Amino acid sequence: MSTFFDANYAYGSGATATIRLTLDAAAATSASTIATSAVVTLITNASLTDSSGNATAISNGLTASSGNVAISFGSGGGSVVRLITDGFKAVSYGATTAFVVTGTITGVDATGTMTVTGTIYLPARIYVAPTAPSAVSTSRTSDTQLVTSWTNNSTGGSTTSAPYLSQNVQRKDNVNTSPVTVVTGLSGAATSFTDNTTIANRRYEYRVVAVNSTGSTTSAWAAATQTTPAGPSNAVATKSGSDIVTTFTEGQSAGMVVTLRCGTKLTVAPG
Repeated sequence: MSTFFDANYAYGSGATATIRLTLDAAAATSASTIATSAVVTLITNASLTDSSGNATAISNGLTASSGNVAISFGSGGGSVVRLITDGFKAVSYGATTAFVVTGTITGVDATGTMTVTGTIYLPARIYVAPTAPSAVSTSRTSDTQLVTSWTNNSTGGSTTSAPYLSQNVQRKDNVNTSPVTVVTGLSGAATSFTDNTTIANRRYEYRVVAVNSTGSTTSAWAAATQTTPAGPSNAVATKSGSDIVTTFTEGQSAGMVVTLRCGTKLTVAPG
């Protein structure tokens, strides 16, 4: 969207000349430069003459694209437009860039030198979507505390091309099989997260989501980590021929991987 800046100069009897600077910039892209333009317009409300034909618009040392121009407005005034510069300016990741232009018109008999300065801010360069975290692993500290660690593949801070502006951690288990987000808004520099909301008798899996303003990417699931399974109950031993058959109710939740060991206890009656 164009933005204009005006400076007014009085001349003659109630006559006014306005020098208008119009600045414009294209929308943000992922490119390192952005298209810009600067245009100077001379506007009058009364007659104005440049008898020598040497009126020139300049800006930051750049002469207007069409060189000198003769100005001769009638009693009702008029306007003349001069393109100063139309090019590309460098932009940065993570911050706007000031585009400052000073427009000057010289050589007009009645007004002398006219100057106006304007500033617009070029949008920040658009980020590349982040590379997903990798090498995600989980270790058990206790049944109520699991620690997940990962490799952070961010390109660096907010002034780099594909940063992690934040990170989220998701979890699923053998009972709640749909992923849920257990934390959002972790620092973009984080490489681990401690989950203090786990419980016994579960098999947990974790993954990490990297986020920036362009999008998000998600790691692979870490290998499952189990908390302590619930033990069997209702054990009953029954003699069957020369064998003893023991039956019991399994205690672990569905999907747990457990190893069952059977032991014997011999009781000898006294006497």
